[in-house]
Amino acid sequence: MFHPICISTREPQEKERKNTSQASIMAKHESSNPNTWRIPFLITATLLLVLVSAEIYFRIIPDNIENVGASLLTPKPSPSHQTPTEDDTTIGSVFRKIDILEDMGPAGDEAWDSLLLPKRGGYIFARPEDPASNEAEPWGITMFHSLHCLGMLRSAIQEQQGSNSSNAHVHNHNHARRDGVEDVNHTVHCLSYLAQALTCCGDGTLEKAIHLDEPDRRFAINGQGVWHQCRDTSLLWDITMKSTREPVDRWVSRRGETVYSVWGKGGRTN
Repeated sequence: MFHPICISTREPQEKERKNTSQASIMAKHESSNPNTWRIPFLITATLLLVLVSAEIYFRIIPDNIENVGASLLTPKPSPSHQTPTEDDTTIGSVFRKIDILEDMGPAGDEAWDSLLLPKRGGYIFARPEDPASNEAEPWGITMFHSLHCLGMLRSAIQEQQGSNSSNAHVHNHNHARRDGVEDVNHTVHCLSYLAQALTCCGDGTLEKAIHLDEPDRRFAINGQGVWHQCRDTSLLWDITMKSTREPVDRWVSRRGETVYSVWGKGGRTN
């Protein structure tokens, strides 16, 4: 006897109900948390926007000169023309106009006194050669000596302006006379010293001329906006300030010795 074949639709219907139920649950879950992926994305995007904006701001807006402290003339980092080595002590810098250094009044006096030279004139103080002595021995650093000489020339300009001006703020500013010498011979010594220091450094950076509309002058060169490869002077400041607090140990001095060769990375005292 043949039995009729009966095709049941119960199993497909149950699968369809299960699929519908699962889809409904997922839809409810998604509708209850619409921003689960958006919130982290928005936070990340906002942080990136802030970082990019800060980078653009600090590259375009000039530094607040009054607040840079002892790093007033410290070169600002910029891409180097060559790949720096591990022992590289140079840093890229773009020369710029620094208004406070051109101020011949009290604000300029304060800047030249406190921003360009460390306390006590930029000397390195070493332990005395005579163990019985309690007086530290000062050693000069060419960069700070040069800045001292520039301060002397600035004071001479102020004296000249003071003799021809009734302006009360133009006065004889006793800047950087760290060795107590105030005569004319000191000023002319500074002229000679600066000439030798500048030619010794031999900065050969090329400076592009500016076109002028003046009838008697077609070009001018002010050096602003020009990229230079400069020394990183932070070690000079660090060792000077350290020796002010406590004299450094004496070292065997050699001809042409520098702060970098004595205290720098790989130096003889390290």
